[in-house]
Amino acid sequence: MTGKWLKRLSLALTLFLMILLIAPATVVSAERYVTLGDSISFGLSDMTGPGFTPYGYTRMYQKQLGIADADYLNLSYPGDTTRELSAVIDSHSTDIRRANRITISIGSNHLLGPAISSIMGLYNIDPANYENDLNGAKMLYDLALAVKADWAVAAPTPADRIAWLMNPLRPEAIEFNAACAAGTALFALHWPVIMMRIRLRAPLARIYVNNLYNPLYASKTVAPAMKPLYDTLGLYMSRINANITQYASLYRYKVINIASPFVEPANYAYLLSFPYLDMPTWLMAPVTFNIPAALMIAQSPMFVPGSDYATDPADPFWPFFFACDPHPTTAGHTLIFQKLVAAG
Repeated sequence: MTGKWLKRLSLALTLFLMILLIAPATVVSAERYVTLGDSISFGLSDMTGPGFTPYGYTRMYQKQLGIADADYLNLSYPGDTTRELSAVIDSHSTDIRRANRITISIGSNHLLGPAISSIMGLYNIDPANYENDLNGAKMLYDLALAVKADWAVAAPTPADRIAWLMNPLRPEAIEFNAACAAGTALFALHWPVIMMRIRLRAPLARIYVNNLYNPLYASKTVAPAMKPLYDTLGLYMSRINANITQYASLYRYKVINIASPFVEPANYAYLLSFPYLDMPTWLMAPVTFNIPAALMIAQSPMFVPGSDYATDPADPFWPFFFACDPHPTTAGHTLIFQKLVAAG
């Protein structure tokens, strides 16, 4: 009898010691949130941060979760593709390992890069010359002047030039399609490797990945003649989105479907509002990229952008800027944030 009780006591003490040893390891630490990606997760063009700095859906999400600034790290950068993201993973392995919540927005520049280069190329403007132009304002200022001057000549008009991108026989359209195809193939090659490397570093983290939205929705809605350009970009985006969805189960991440709300007609009620310079109404849409509007603005006799536009929010350049901006507005970032919250 005594021997049995000694064994029971010994077992109880052993279990007690095991609990003491295990307990420190099971204490829940402060949640650490890391976001990876491009200009969308960087926060462009939501300038609701202190001093009109980029804020974006990731900051909204951080505040919703109650995560301290010290436990939030945004490793996104405008213009980044999967190639740059791979380098970020290498240089921030420790930060990724410590994260228990990760959001990712990547892939847009595989297609928007070629699209922007193609549009700028119509005026021999090279985006590579604007590497330090974080939000693209200087590049778009130069484009505004070129489009304005173009309207003053008989032909080709700015509208003619845009039409070149939709003519499959034109070299501009061929180059655009080739660049989009190459970008799509590069994403397909890099994406599973990137997710494997992130999962090896953060095997237990909750990971959320945005799919891509088509920023040309407003353009083709205002001008149905632009539908071929919208469809071309949409084709390649659908392939990248299929890649994102394909690996969701294997690497245990949730896909945040932002493609749908960004082409929801109800979110573009501003299209029924004229004139195009009604910026407060514009900014209620998820994205203000509207090529027909940009061309109309530049054609106006009142459109004389000043060289001091950077310090003058009333400069007529800014409506043109927003009409050429493919990034989410504050309303767009809010939509992404809401999708993230709903994902749990």
